Amino acid sequence: MKRFLIATAALAACLFSVSAQTLQQAETLWKQGHYSDANTAFRELVAKYPDNPEYRVRWGRLFLEYGQTSEAKDLFDEALKLKPNDATAILGLALTAAADYSGEAPALARKALEADPKLVEAQETLALLALEDNNNKAAAEEAHKALEIDPKAVQARAILAVMDRSEEHTSELQSLR
Repeated sequence: MKRFLIATAALAACLFSVSAQTLQQAETLWKQGHYSDANTAFRELVAKYPDNPEYRVRWGRLFLEYGQTSEAKDLFDEALKLKPNDATAILGLALTAAADYSGEAPALARKALEADPKLVEAQETLALLALEDNNNKAAAEEAHKALEIDPKAVQARAILAVMDRSEEHTSELQSLR
């Protein structure tokens, strides 16, 4: 009986273990909300491919999504040691700085854009940061720049929509006076 239980436990462990063969598997686990399994998958990918900065960037984004900015920053820094001008790693640092309410966020987002002028998420980040600073003019300018990069940029469109609605609401309130 004891051997049967041990064999059953071993079989279950094999069936439910996460073997990160690909980035896609790690990303799928993440998207499905299996944070712990995704974390394990990314760890395995980085161990198997230590010279691949993309795996560290994606793993950092996982940590960032769950508010673990210190771990995320470490992974973005590691990616930059492997590939010094990696725009996605620099953007990761910008997003980490933004999450930590650091004034470095805009400069880092601009640096990411210098590394990759087509990185729409960096441009959208600048728009969002300007909006958060109540600088609607800069937010609109940055959002329009994002739309020049990608006319379907969802976050840029959302920022402009929020600003339009806010202006409508302000006008309505002023007309009530």
